[in-house]
Amino acid sequence: MKYIIGIIVVLIVLSVGAYFLADLWGYDTLITPEELKKGAITVMIVGGVSVLLLILVPFFFKDHAKGYNKNHNGIAQPKNKK
Repeated sequence: MKYIIGIIVVLIVLSVGAYFLADLWGYDTLITPEELKKGAITVMIVGGVSVLLLILVPFFFKDHAKGYNKNHNGIAQPKNKK
């Protein structure tokens, strides 16, 4: 997962850098700075919501006791596989 996020971040940084480099040399770009700002805000919102979901979903939908013997006293012991 971290490699996918890293690749996406690198692609975004390279794209924004290429945009500003094209603007520096006077090439006609297809997007305006306002559209670039809206896109960056959208990516930040989607990224933030994704991180929150990755953190919060396991707390609500995971059975932490599954796979452990509940009748054993003290340290949690894994269930014996039959």
